[in-house]
Amino acid sequence: EATAIYREFYGREGMNLFTVYPGIPGALEKLVSMGLSVSLVTSKAGIYASKIVEKAGLSRFLEMVSGCEINGNRSDKAELITYTLQKHGILPGKEIIMIGDRYHDIRGAKLTGISSAGVLYGYGSRGEIEAENPDLIIPSPAELVDLLTGIAE
Repeated sequence: EATAIYREFYGREGMNLFTVYPGIPGALEKLVSMGLSVSLVTSKAGIYASKIVEKAGLSRFLEMVSGCEINGNRSDKAELITYTLQKHGILPGKEIIMIGDRYHDIRGAKLTGISSAGVLYGYGSRGEIEAENPDLIIPSPAELVDLLTGIAE
């Protein structure tokens, strides 16, 4: 019953209660203009994630939005990353990077054989991110493009 109540609230109102971090739209625009492919891989339900991305004005930067199914299928981060790679028709490799703000983002990247970056401006703490030993730590949205450009070169 709690799940039904949550879904009703989230679908009606909760998914509209978001904030885009300052600098993210510009960073995404710059990454895409450099020829990089950007997709969103989130533990949120895909039907909500797509609507949030659209409302935030970010869909033009993303090739794909991958989220779990409303019934909970594909909720494991490694499974979501694998699903996204398969949809793109590409094999895992270190030239692909998962950027996230929680431990499961870093673990998912490692389990699937791609690079990982932990951001320090999201929901996870510095300690949580550092404990996972990501390939890269991104302190702020302003440093996102510079740090990723260094990895891509």
